[in-house]
Amino acid sequence: MTRNLMVFVMMAGFATAASFPLDSAININQFKLSAGAREMLSRNGFVVVPDAHEQLFEPYETDWWEGVPSFVTPDLMLQLFHLFVSTTLRRTEEDQLYVRLREFSMKMENKFRNESDPSLAAYFGVPWRLLGCDVTGPAQAESLRRVAAYLRIPPRWLDYDTTMPAEVESLCRVELDRIDQHASRAQSVVFPVGLDYSQFEPRGHYTRSDWLQRYFKAMMWYGLVPFPLPGPDVDERVAETSTQNAIKVSLALAESDSLVQLWQEIYDITQFFSGPSEAYTPREYLTALAWTRPGRNWAREYWMLPDSTFLSDFATEVKRLRQPKLHPVAAGMTTGAQFRLFGQRYLPDTDIMQQLVNWPARPFPKGLDVFAALGSSRASQILSDIYHEQEGWADYPASLAKAESAFAGRDDTFWYQNVYYAWLYALRALNEPVPKSAPRFMQSTAWQDKSLNSSLGSWSELRHDAILYATQTYAENGGPDAAGAKSYCEPEPEFYRRLVGTIGVLEQGLDRYSAKTPRVASSLQWFRQTLQSLQTISGKELAGVEMTDEEQCHVWAICRDVEGISCTLAEGDDVAHWFQVPETDRFMACVADVASSLDQCLEVGVGAGNTIYVLVPIEGKWTLTRGAVFSYREFTWPASDRLTDEKWQQMVRDGKAPAAPVWTKSFVAGD
Repeated sequence: MTRNLMVFVMMAGFATAASFPLDSAININQFKLSAGAREMLSRNGFVVVPDAHEQLFEPYETDWWEGVPSFVTPDLMLQLFHLFVSTTLRRTEEDQLYVRLREFSMKMENKFRNESDPSLAAYFGVPWRLLGCDVTGPAQAESLRRVAAYLRIPPRWLDYDTTMPAEVESLCRVELDRIDQHASRAQSVVFPVGLDYSQFEPRGHYTRSDWLQRYFKAMMWYGLVPFPLPGPDVDERVAETSTQNAIKVSLALAESDSLVQLWQEIYDITQFFSGPSEAYTPREYLTALAWTRPGRNWAREYWMLPDSTFLSDFATEVKRLRQPKLHPVAAGMTTGAQFRLFGQRYLPDTDIMQQLVNWPARPFPKGLDVFAALGSSRASQILSDIYHEQEGWADYPASLAKAESAFAGRDDTFWYQNVYYAWLYALRALNEPVPKSAPRFMQSTAWQDKSLNSSLGSWSELRHDAILYATQTYAENGGPDAAGAKSYCEPEPEFYRRLVGTIGVLEQGLDRYSAKTPRVASSLQWFRQTLQSLQTISGKELAGVEMTDEEQCHVWAICRDVEGISCTLAEGDDVAHWFQVPETDRFMACVADVASSLDQCLEVGVGAGNTIYVLVPIEGKWTLTRGAVFSYREFTWPASDRLTDEKWQQMVRDGKAPAAPVWTKSFVAGD
């Protein structure tokens, strides 16, 4: 037997052919399936057929009109949740965060504008000497000028202009040109640190308006520019200067209650969506200052910093607060412990992927790494038996085991900290062992692969929504009046329970930050009640208990209601039908880069929706049902051309999207 054939047999996970009585389905004549699809359906009890649905609710609408039994998938609920998160985040950024970030940038710039004037060089010489700095006055003024330039960049993108000294303007111009060109990695001219300028390409939902593009660039600047602490991989002089500058920025912020409030509001809202900063924050630096020299009133005595041992003591106190978890290694980039004003976020999946890259043996992770480390034995099996990761990097199995151990004991308290973690936690449920009471179609390896595809498809949407805040891995309505057809929902009660919990996290945050409109509140209430019903119905299906007529009507109604809810989320009062939604938002295909290595990046995304057919027992009779699932994609791409949704959607429409992962052949019918 050839190796390719062995791999296919292993992926398919079937025992005997024609194990499901397809011809016994009471409604088989409602469908026209290819020979290949019929064969796979007979073998596995289900089959996914490549399709071109712009949204996952499209086939359910067809089912509604044609009286076809529906199969409600987690993919449909996850796609709807993605719309909730994407639209509420976008509106919060446009209505609240943009204004706050603009005001914050203006006020911080004002604090350093006059101090960058050469006539104030002597004034700045005092605090620099008290910091243990042995440079002369002009060099001190030069350093402060660079701090002013750092704070000058974001207002340029936030529609705020002012006159700055010529030397500051020249620094800004170089940085702005590099960012506009999405240049490659280079040392910043503002500070002696490496930056990956390709990251400044607006992508995700940030291409939708000029305001969002400006916000993206400004927040990316604050999120990427590091102020490294002393460490083995950082030049001593660079670390000293950077730490001094970070202290200046923190204390300048602390001098104003309004600035502290602005920083806190921006940080808290973004943390609610995407988690805490991986880098140290101004709040932590101010805490460390108080610990370094107890009793000092730093707001008044900033100009009386202690002797030359201060920076070393300060760095020790900072690291006592917490240790950074991510340790990316990238050529030309500044690594190690560092301060960032609005640092990119610590994310569990980034942590996993960072642990599972190794230059040059394995420069890029795989999406499967995330779910393998979160406990999916099937993901681990694919990585070992199909991709043979242990052959390219001998330490891969041990590294995966270490990553899995780190997350094995995490409970609800950890996962429900923010929307991002809670979403990931819900996806984890789809890959837990299937109970013995589950229907036969869920008992195969092919079904495990289908569940992984669903998880990865939704995960790529999660990364898409968080693309601005996520730390990257580096290595080098209406219908017929007739009663609906008897339908079925995929029995995943724990998944639905966790997604209800995730809805709760989202609602609490939207209430806390006054971001929940009446329409969003009404839609969230419908979504929560729908998920709770699906959780109850799933339990019945696993126990072999038939749904009540009311429950059948509820499942059937989902097919009718999802488009209306989606329209409400996308555009509010202006749109009654999905075809009225702007083109980029109308098409579900989206993409996000999640890792970088040299001149390449790893892109993950979803294409057009596929159709799934599942043979299920309803009222003692075999019934063929239809639904929709994600089409996951994962591929490397030039970092200088990081994909936007617009570029990716055109690739999908033109048939130029990379092929689906090889392991999906176990459940996707060929042409």
